[in-house]
Amino acid sequence: MVEAANCPPLRGQLTVTGRRVNAWFTNWVRIAGSADPGRDAPIIMNHWTGIVLHQLANPDPILLLSAGRLAALPQLAGDGAAELTARLRRRSSARRTG
Repeated sequence: MVEAANCPPLRGQLTVTGRRVNAWFTNWVRIAGSADPGRDAPIIMNHWTGIVLHQLANPDPILLLSAGRLAALPQLAGDGAAELTARLRRRSSARRTG
């Protein structure tokens, strides 16, 4: 993100990619059961971005996420997230084999 400020050609790509990520995540929040995904998705995404940037600047070993912890997130979030995770895994598997 910082590099895009110094390299104008990257801005367009960052914008396009950002729109794709926003659409994907908003859909994920909708499937997970949000009553207002258009409101909730940006709040969650901005919070997550803050956590990532904080970890990059000041790594906290207690907050470092391992693959095991990430795998547990769908169970913590409930059935909607678990169902979405299963769908995404099937799609990803189909893309690799197809």
